[in-house]
Amino acid sequence: MSEATSPLPCLVIAADALLAQQAESFLATSPSLQCLGKYPSLAAAQAQPGPSPAILVLDEATLLDQPDFTSLAWPEPPVVIWLAQAPDAVPPLPWPVADVVEKPLHFPRFLKATQKALEMCLPPVYQSMPTPNNNDFIIIKQGKQLLEVVFDEVRYVEALSDYVHIITGQRKLLVHGTMRAMEQRFPSPLFLRVHRSYIINTKWVQALEGNTITITHKQIPIGSTYLKRVRHELRAL
Repeated sequence: MSEATSPLPCLVIAADALLAQQAESFLATSPSLQCLGKYPSLAAAQAQPGPSPAILVLDEATLLDQPDFTSLAWPEPPVVIWLAQAPDAVPPLPWPVADVVEKPLHFPRFLKATQKALEMCLPPVYQSMPTPNNNDFIIIKQGKQLLEVVFDEVRYVEALSDYVHIITGQRKLLVHGTMRAMEQRFPSPLFLRVHRSYIINTKWVQALEGNTITITHKQIPIGSTYLKRVRHELRAL
């Protein structure tokens, strides 16, 4: 069950080449999403071979020449992030709409929309399951997959808006939740909260210098409110 999850395939459908490029670059920031391409129309996107999209980033302007959806079908209906000049109305679409983003695009707002789309594609994004006779791992549920996360393999946990990244030596898992919830899932003293955005695995600490911890070449800051405790705990190891 240690197999890593594959990024969800996405398509950008926008007649405006600059808008399409911007949306594609925003999608590239998420390890859980993979943009398979950008197209000027829905018909052009569906004519291309390849996997079906899980998420469509759809510009309202592309529907001007596509009023009929009867010829457009993917095996699994994609979730739509709708781009619009005025995000107060969405036309009838054959696919569920995760969010409506007003143009011009701004990264924080677009990131929020992708998070909503991920939640719709991967319900529930995570859950902790009991592990009788074994306290060395937890099970993370993403979509239909149950992923075994071994504590010793986790380097650190990093906050990302309403999500967290669980970083191991081989993979990066995007999980919906709070750092407080992660503190309860990852046991101390092996794991230590060092910043409002970071929990570290003390096993992988390579260096402690000033207000910075180094873990496998990653420079992790120590928050001022955590500094005294962090130095105490690391000296005790």
